[in-house]
Parts: sequence; C-alpha cells; structure tokens
Amino acid sequence: MAKKVIFIGGGASNLIASILLKKKYPFLDVLLIEKNSQLGRKLKATGSGRCNIAPISDDISLFYNQQFVKDTIGEIPVKNQLEVLKTLGIVTKEIKGVGYYPISESASNVVNLLQNQLDTLGIRYLLNTKVIDYSIKDKYIKLDNNDILSFDYLIFGIGGSSYSSLGGEDTLSNVFKSHGYKFNPQTPVLTPIKVKENVHRLFGIRLECQVTLRENNKFVYQEKGEAQFRKDGLSGIVILNISRFIDENKKYVLEINPFIGKTHNLSKEQLKELYRYNKNFLLSILPTSLVEYGLSRLDINKDDIKENQLDIIYDYFSKITFNVSKLFPLEYATVSRGGIDVNQIKDTFESKIEDNVYFLGEIIDVDGPCGGYSLRFAISSSIIFADKFTL
Repeated sequence: MAKKVIFIGGGASNLIASILLKKKYPFLDVLLIEKNSQLGRKLKATGSGRCNIAPISDDISLFYNQQFVKDTIGEIPVKNQLEVLKTLGIVTKEIKGVGYYPISESASNVVNLLQNQLDTLGIRYLLNTKVIDYSIKDKYIKLDNNDILSFDYLIFGIGGSSYSSLGGEDTLSNVFKSHGYKFNPQTPVLTPIKVKENVHRLFGIRLECQVTLRENNKFVYQEKGEAQFRKDGLSGIVILNISRFIDENKKYVLEINPFIGKTHNLSKEQLKELYRYNKNFLLSILPTSLVEYGLSRLDINKDDIKENQLDIIYDYFSKITFNVSKLFPLEYATVSRGGIDVNQIKDTFESKIEDNVYFLGEIIDVDGPCGGYSLRFAISSSIIFADKFTL
C-alpha cells in the first residue's frame, strides 16, 4: 500500500512542497487539507497581487532567527530557487531595486499554475476542512467534521495569524503545545504603526523619505522609502519594515525626513536657495497639509516666512517626530512573528520532538522584511524539505 502523506495548509509552502515531493516519489498518496474555500488565498495577495516571489539579495541577516535561516535555506541562493520555480511553470523577471516577480506579474496566475500541477500529478485536496488534532502513536488526524484520516507523514504549512481577512488565524497552537512544542506567541510584524499625535489632517499623504526609529534617543533602525499617513498612524513599506524592530513594552519615536529619500538629498543651503527664488518654496518640496501641520507647530505664518526662520524650518522638517503608540493588530499585518520555536526543528524541517512530522513556512518563528523575504523562506523551506525527504 502506498505511503500516505498529508499536508495541512494550502499556502505557498505546502503547495510547492507537495508538488516537489510527488514528482520525486510519484507512488506516494498525497493529500492536502485547507481550511479556506480556496488554495493559496494569501499567496494571491502577495506583492499587492503582483507576487513579489523573491528578494534580489541572498542576504539572510535581515531575517528574524537568522541563524536558523542560515542553517537551513542559507544553502539555497535566490537564483536556485527561481530555477526550481521554473520547473513548475513559474518564470520570473527581476524588477531592479524591488525583487523578483513572475513575468505575468499575477499572483493569481501563480496559484492557478500550482493548482494545475496538483491536478496533473493526482494530488488530492480538501477545502473548507479544519484539522483539530492528530495522534503520532496511532498515525491519524481528526477533522472538524469528526472524520479520521490515517497518515504516514504529516506536514504543517498552515501559515501564521496575519491577514485574518484572507483566512489567517491561530487554529492549532494549543494542539501543538499539548504535543510538547514550544509555540511562541504570534505578534504582528510588517504592520502599520499607530502614533500618539493627531495626524488625521495628514491622512493620505505619501512621502519618499528617510525614517529613523529611536528608543530613548538610542538609534534602532533607519530606512529610506515611501511612508504613508493613515488617520491614526503611518504605513508604507518603510514603516512596515520598521515595525519589525518595535517591542511594545518600550517607548519609541519615529523621525521622518522628507528632505532625504532614495532619489534625493536636499541640504539646508539648497533649501535657502529655493527660498530666495520663491517665498512659497516649501510647496515645491512637501505636500500642502504637511507644510501647514509643521509650520503651525513652529508657530510660523506660512504666508510670511522670514529668512531668519529657515534654519528652524529645515531642522524641524528634517526630523519630524512622532511618538509610537502601538502596532496595528494582526489582522493588518502582512506576516506574524511567533509560532513553532526554531530550536525544535531540524535542518530538514522535520520535528525534533515527533517522528515523521514537518513544519514549513510561516508557522515557524521566522520572518523577514518586505520585498519577498518571507515568501523566499516559505518556498526554500519547501525545496529543502522535498530534497532531503527520504522514505
């Protein structure tokens, strides 16, 4: 009788892992179980629907729990990952300074290609089905409809609790704990940041800028990119990346400098030169509502700026300070931090606690910045799993 392999979760890691495993061992009986009504629901939203499938850089120092990442996917360069994806019909291109995307720039197309592979290979899948427990001793899983399914190998690639609108939720942490796993609490990362100041009037502003995070005046992190004002905080890729460094038990400030960005660097002397050409010089650089916001805080008349006020103006706008209140919750986060502790997983992604049990992707306590890093980990973990898997 064929060995039975059950994949729990229908996200990127399990879709790719199940396909690669079935290609390696065609005689295996492979079943994929997904609690949502469709496969790859989060994957379809990746890269705003364009599917930022991998970062340009092989740098793993940006990952949380980077030593585990180095010991596992560190052996697979991004280019090697892209070659594997090509064998699945996913052909990619590089968008300079951003990352790798499928040529179609369609995440939905990627999911359709993977689902076609499942169908071609005869990989069965159940939708709208939750696993509520499992037994290693008796080798069965129990479903929410009380069905019992037997297995020989069990792979969890259920993702994290981020994006509840796309089906992200904590469904098995208590089950894992009952099986002896250390399951680190899931918290939001790559999420907007709420601030204490009233920024409602700045809602909708997008700035290419430099953002610095400080904790008690101590430098924590800095990045250039686009920040976007929400009604009660800040978002944008640079802000999401900064959220990874915030411990909500500590006090932080965000310093925003719109005079410096990826494409520009305006000095104080250049600002003064603009003033000599045009007394409304700030409107040449900054959105009107931000100018009004800042000048009102400086108690400077926007229609009557004096030359002796330029130093004050430059110093303020080059370090607009906002006090961090808290992170937006998990339902707003792109990914979650937490999950199965990395010390309980082998470099083959097999559990150190239970035989023939594996963990892939976001359910492991690993995360990376925006730009395809978390998806790179999910896909590379699948490649390593399939490559090192032996019967």
